Amino acid sequence: MKFFILIFLTQFLFGQFQFDTLSHKKLVDGASHTKINISSAPWMVNVLRFNFAKSHFSIETIKAQDKLAGYEKTSSMSARRNFANHFVVGGVNGDFYGSGGVPINMQVVNGAPLRMPGPQSLFGVSENKKLQLSPLAFNSVFIAKNLSIKINTINAIRQTDFLVLFNNFFGSSTSTNQWGTEIVTQPITKLFLNDTVKLIVKNKRTGVGNTTIAENEIVFSGHGVAQQFLNSNISIGDTIKIFLGILPAPKQITQLIGGFPQILKNGINFVADAMIVEGNLSHAYERHPRTALGFSSDSTEIIFVTVDGRQSLSVGMNLNELASLMINLGAHHAINFDGGGSTTMVAGNTIVNSPSDAAGERSVANAIFLISSLPITSIFDNGKILNDFHLFQNYPNPFNSTTIISYQLSVSSFVTLKVFDVLGKEIATLVNENKEAGKYFVGFDAEKFSSQKTGGLTSGVYFYRIAIHSDKLTVGDFTEIKKILMIK
Repeated sequence: MKFFILIFLTQFLFGQFQFDTLSHKKLVDGASHTKINISSAPWMVNVLRFNFAKSHFSIETIKAQDKLAGYEKTSSMSARRNFANHFVVGGVNGDFYGSGGVPINMQVVNGAPLRMPGPQSLFGVSENKKLQLSPLAFNSVFIAKNLSIKINTINAIRQTDFLVLFNNFFGSSTSTNQWGTEIVTQPITKLFLNDTVKLIVKNKRTGVGNTTIAENEIVFSGHGVAQQFLNSNISIGDTIKIFLGILPAPKQITQLIGGFPQILKNGINFVADAMIVEGNLSHAYERHPRTALGFSSDSTEIIFVTVDGRQSLSVGMNLNELASLMINLGAHHAINFDGGGSTTMVAGNTIVNSPSDAAGERSVANAIFLISSLPITSIFDNGKILNDFHLFQNYPNPFNSTTIISYQLSVSSFVTLKVFDVLGKEIATLVNENKEAGKYFVGFDAEKFSSQKTGGLTSGVYFYRIAIHSDKLTVGDFTEIKKILMIK
């Protein structure tokens, strides 16, 4: 199902709502970013879509701080995963999380699992680009000398008779007591889920605990029955096997990330059914900022979506509205990720949505990114590399009560953005702070300034002016003024 053609329409209907495309940027062959306004709600929607069939694309999940417990901004995770022949085209924040930034569900990063799967849905990608979306069950075994024993859990407290898998995401050591046996292994075949992996035993420690976990090592810790199995069947230098089963899912899963709940299944709004299957989400029927991922029926087209909320220019969506949006964007399956203040989209190494927290972008537990082996173009200036300052015309113009003003910076600068009436009287200060290089969208809500203090904003002509100062400028400060028209 080639749903990417829909985005090129300037306007189309979402139920009774009108879609207006504010901007459309090609980032790399097969991938683009589009900003959409739905004025009647209002909603501000960002869409990153790509043709996953392109050979230069892959999907990668990232854990904050590369640790099971940890927080990090989505933009930071994106920045540190950019290197030669490995370019982050864009992505969004991922799973809900609990104390310490531990995601509520399983995550797999390049074949390495972080924890056990929970009852909620997981989005996964296999080595050959097969996609999966559903709750998954854990069914994994440790095999030595043609004998097997169940792997009980991953990166968690060792309990009575448990065999626990620890990897570097847990920390520098297992933090276990001395009442067990631990073996240190290193994979000698590629690490996959739903496939057999071979490992060589590098060390064996009994009655000590707290074994060091080096990079690319896996430590198995056994107590009781599991300890006896390791003591009887494992020697240093042995080759052992593991099968990390998460079912139902394709073979050779390399990336996996949780969300809650699945909102589309086979092209049908699945919110009500998912709430029964995956558990009740208390804010499902309230409007909040939202993050989602969807894909086509043939799994070749994938879209990342954010909907801004808790702002005058965008009120957020409930899950039923989000499901309808994903259907209209062409998705056949879709999952809801963590929303609210966590909602963040990065495209072209730039935050393109408007996070709702007063402090700006929130640190989250994990993220999911589109990776390209081809260099990407900038998100700015219609795909050209950002090399200047610019103040864009507001949208819509004329406007009734709210409008969007955008500007771009070529270097980090101190920015002042103000609104004036025709007599030069200051109406509002929208921006007055340092900003990094990038493109920014600022909302102007005239209703906030309709007071005795300002005399009230009546229909008529107004002006907005940007003033930019940077030590990196060679020809003085940059200023620009544009005219706007308000009609009540």
